[in-house]
Amino acid sequence: MTTHNSSAFLFDDVRVEPATFRAFKAGNAIQLEPKTLRLLLFLIENRVRLIEKDEILTAIWNGTHVTENALVREIAKLRKTLGDDPKTPKYIQTVHTRGYRFIAEVEVRNPLENLSRANGNHSKLTAHANSDGQPAAIAALPQHTQQKSRAMRLAVAGILVALAIGIVLGFRAYKVSNSPATTLPLTIRQITTWPGLDSNPAFSPDGESIAYSSDHTGDFEIYIRSIAPGGREIQLTTDGQQNFAPAWSPDGKRLAYYSMKRHGIFIMPALGGVAKQLTEFGSHPVWSPDGQWLAFQGVSSPDLDGMPVGSSTLWIVNSQGGEPRQLTQVTNPPGSHFAPSWSPDGKRVAFINHNTVSPQVWSIAVSGAELQAITKQGSGDKSWPIYAPDGNSIYFNRGETLWKTPVSHDSGAAVGEPIKVADLGSTVI
Repeated sequence: MTTHNSSAFLFDDVRVEPATFRAFKAGNAIQLEPKTLRLLLFLIENRVRLIEKDEILTAIWNGTHVTENALVREIAKLRKTLGDDPKTPKYIQTVHTRGYRFIAEVEVRNPLENLSRANGNHSKLTAHANSDGQPAAIAALPQHTQQKSRAMRLAVAGILVALAIGIVLGFRAYKVSNSPATTLPLTIRQITTWPGLDSNPAFSPDGESIAYSSDHTGDFEIYIRSIAPGGREIQLTTDGQQNFAPAWSPDGKRLAYYSMKRHGIFIMPALGGVAKQLTEFGSHPVWSPDGQWLAFQGVSSPDLDGMPVGSSTLWIVNSQGGEPRQLTQVTNPPGSHFAPSWSPDGKRVAFINHNTVSPQVWSIAVSGAELQAITKQGSGDKSWPIYAPDGNSIYFNRGETLWKTPVSHDSGAAVGEPIKVADLGSTVI
């Protein structure tokens, strides 16, 4: 079941506009990631019938190899945003082991048809302010020109439908006590306009450019783009080997990344050139503050935003080349180790460990000694742990809140209880 792209879908107090790629609830714009909104549109357009999981994965992830866990996460995001209870669903019904069904009664409205009926068969271009106060143009076209106009609208929509990299600008350090968490001040700017998938964004050291992975060509390659208005995009890799997670060297002259098909960690000049392979395995490289070393996780994930499968451990390798050295051991701590982050003095690496209980933040000295648990087991910590610039604390996400734990410079151990910094809502930093 498909519907013209200019139509709007309405159910309960929700309105979804495919043409503008936006959704509203009770008249307020809903903040949904592009992939999540695409999933909602796909469910609505195929409403009533059972949609098998494989069909959804193929349609939404477009051939990218992901696990069913990725779909489960997106469905959970949708339910939370829409206020749907999986036990007594109003909108999205789970069909156990098979897939999902959109069960809400949907009204379809076509604003162009409404305008045509109101204005007769005359061509007319009118401007109006949409729900967020921005001007928008609506054309009421004669019947014989509607098909041509449709194609043009679809082309424009393809440009406007952005898989935006949410760039968090103006995030400042706060002096936080045990008082209630603050609301995080955010200014969101859209940097890319490709309607496919742009992922793994990373700021350059001077803050003027973004490196990221994108499927512009059908394969994931590494790109950089200036964040200045009208900034030019430069494609750095062209080998078609599914390249991800670019990381800038501290001096901004080199980029490290990992290749899913060729396997291993690679380094290349930030302005383009020949890539040098450092390892034959591993993923998600992170530079040490002095640029001499790269920490990385030993196993990658088949899901672009998921944790690694199997028993991942952490490794380090010299940025000039040489044999990589294992930093953490499989059984210490037990679980899968990923998301490494260097301390500002380059002496320790923080990471996430995931076992059968829940993710947990740890740190370890670069010698492989002095393993320290930063957060308690079962607290549900997630996201990439990040050291504060002074090295006195480690930031991490817990549920939908941002936290920090004070740590010792000498031992790396936690020296206080976690402190809530801010409520994030649907934002991920």
